Amino acid sequence: MTSKNDVFPFIGLNCLLGPHKSGKTELLSALQSYNSPPKQEYIDKAFEFLGFKCPISLIQELALVYSAPEDCTITFRNLGDGCHPLIIYQFLSEIDKLAEEKSLRIVFSTYNSKVIDYFREFPEEIFCMINKKPTSLNEIFSLEYLANFASLGLLYNRGHFGN
Repeated sequence: MTSKNDVFPFIGLNCLLGPHKSGKTELLSALQSYNSPPKQEYIDKAFEFLGFKCPISLIQELALVYSAPEDCTITFRNLGDGCHPLIIYQFLSEIDKLAEEKSLRIVFSTYNSKVIDYFREFPEEIFCMINKKPTSLNEIFSLEYLANFASLGLLYNRGHFGN
């Protein structure tokens, strides 16, 4: 079983979203998809879903999720860099749906405040590295405090966490 302590050092960045699901047995990396890319059918499906106005890396990452076996963990680094907020929302909605259908655990790092905002209702799924230990946002701030902010991404951009 992969634990958050196994996954976080693998990513090695200061702000992680996840773990979205628990109890998974296999760890896949987005880097693996570049060395042995998913089948063309999955790339075509991802391209059809996201369209041509998004970075190729996002298409590759969605193709990896489409092609992933059930009950595994997938990691992404710097998710959402250079993406339009609508494309980010579409991508996250789709991988959220796929994670549920395929019992996937999706873990990713990001510096994108819009990605962080997607998890506004789930602060327990946003982790920051504090003293080299992954700590969920609801361990750092009370839910009452977080409720005062319409945007968790704004808190992140102002350096309240993840720096």
